[in-house]
Amino acid sequence: MDGRKERGALRRNALMSAATDLAAQKGVSAVTHRAVALSSSVSLASVTYHYPTIAALRDAMFEWIGDQVISVMENAVRHGDEEHRSPEGTAGALAYELCQNHRELVLMLLQLLIAAQSDPQLRPVSERLNNRAEAIVEAAVGTASAPAVVAAMQGVMLRALSREDGQAEWARETVHTLIRRYTHPEP
Repeated sequence: MDGRKERGALRRNALMSAATDLAAQKGVSAVTHRAVALSSSVSLASVTYHYPTIAALRDAMFEWIGDQVISVMENAVRHGDEEHRSPEGTAGALAYELCQNHRELVLMLLQLLIAAQSDPQLRPVSERLNNRAEAIVEAAVGTASAPAVVAAMQGVMLRALSREDGQAEWARETVHTLIRRYTHPEP
């Protein structure tokens, strides 16, 4: 990658980080070209060059958030495989990692899923991210019920992050139980 492309990639990453921080602090509606420019110390012209419309800016932000969460998921699953964890242990560790160390990203991802319900432009972004998450879960857990597992995990995360205390540990235990039931159904 030449220097100009590398600087462009770094700038887009800084813009997405600033947009995510804004959305986490003030809500998705606070993500505007001007606010992102101010927050990232990048010119307004640069923000609008990379993201010509508010919809493009928000779509890119949610895509970036999803990429970050997917990367965390892939790393957690890879680490779980290295430790030869059971599928439920790997999934529980993933839930713990997401709640403990990536709370804001998970909250933003959940906001995307909710926003996609009423914004047709966000549905393809949401669908792509869910498909990627399902592929990771299917590979890690070995169940064809990956869509149901991902949906259930999203609900667990929402509930865990709404709790006062013990969010990550509660998420680990709940997901562990959930995956065990999917992978070892009782007769």
